[in-house]
Amino acid sequence: MIAINDNYADGRDMSWLWDVEFDSLREDGVEVVTGVRAYDMALRLQYDEVRFGSVDTDITAALAEFIRGSAGKPKRVFCTYTAMLAIRRELSKITTVEVVS
Repeated sequence: MIAINDNYADGRDMSWLWDVEFDSLREDGVEVVTGVRAYDMALRLQYDEVRFGSVDTDITAALAEFIRGSAGKPKRVFCTYTAMLAIRRELSKITTVEVVS
């Protein structure tokens, strides 16, 4: 899952998405793309020919789908700061989330 927001704490400029090479994700693809800038991220993945599943700007719904879709398998989440906070908040409703300070 990739979750990209552009809230103030993340930085509003999303041009950095074009500075990153995502081709290392080609083999396995990305199950879910989410966050305020989900469609920008999906477009960026298309340019690097990385296949992806669903695109949903609602992080809560996308996370639920991601968990259901890959039950029992290790999961990787790449995210911006505020997306990480939202994901941790949602995960804390279903499991213990370690406090990080």
